[in-house]
Amino acid sequence: AMDISQEVFLKAYRSLANFDERSAFSTWLYRITHNTCITATVAAYNAAVAKAPVVGVEVGQVTNIAEYDAAVAAAAGLLANGGEPEALLAATAALEASVAGLQYNYPAEGENYFIQSALPWKNKYDSEMDVFVHNDMAYWSYVNIKNLNHQWQFVDCGELKNGMPAYYLLNVGTGLYLTTPRLDEEAESNQLYVVKDAAEAAPFNIHFLSEGKVAIADSREGNADGSWALHPHNHHSGTGDYAHGYMMTYSKTDAASAMRIVAAEKVIAEFMTGIEDVEVADQQGAPAVKGIYDLFGRRIETPAATGIYIVDGKKMVIKK
Repeated sequence: AMDISQEVFLKAYRSLANFDERSAFSTWLYRITHNTCITATVAAYNAAVAKAPVVGVEVGQVTNIAEYDAAVAAAAGLLANGGEPEALLAATAALEASVAGLQYNYPAEGENYFIQSALPWKNKYDSEMDVFVHNDMAYWSYVNIKNLNHQWQFVDCGELKNGMPAYYLLNVGTGLYLTTPRLDEEAESNQLYVVKDAAEAAPFNIHFLSEGKVAIADSREGNADGSWALHPHNHHSGTGDYAHGYMMTYSKTDAASAMRIVAAEKVIAEFMTGIEDVEVADQQGAPAVKGIYDLFGRRIETPAATGIYIVDGKKMVIKK
């Protein structure tokens, strides 16, 4: 409200020489106040709508949007039907508070995740893409549920960075931590790589974008605006029908750096959708080998957690 009052005062002061007294001074000042309040409400409304929060339990989704929905609806009604400056000021404040109050879901400690690109890959390659480790470097390509190098854990670094939670990204398959080149002019490349010790790794902030998307950005050196975010290099190209490339840091948190952090169990379950619960035969037509196997082909004695297993050649969902 103080900012709006100051803006009204400045506009009135700068326009005072143009006041021709064809209307009352109070009417002239009211018009300036009303237009300024409308402009502020429109800006707050557009910013709120652009957030497009999604309710759910996944990382990047929010726990509740009742306050947000109410603020957006109230502002839309005022803008459509007009409103007094006081009502517009209240609507602007409500919109800003509702966006600031959105409670986003963060990664859970010890859980495995796929870091998937939120770019529209399916339009070109009919597949999802994710981040994985190969030869001590980070790359992107097709999601691979059988390779643990495609799965990550978010390890809380124990302190806030830029006023936000910060995480070390631990690759499940290699046990190595993701890091970036130092954010200075001496860096020869901005390609992401992995290191053995978390102390040598970069802590990352998660910036929440729209529709459950996030940007994962290096949190060092006061990088509060989310610059130097994970980005799939050459994401518009591939080799023939094969899409792949290396991961780099990017100077913006826009659509090109948008990611989804998806629980590994969910991704694996989606990949298994459509597999018939029928007995699998080997190449000679003999019954499948008896026993319990996880989705990585490892034989186990007893399922230790909920999930999808192959039991005596049949897909089975274990719930505990």
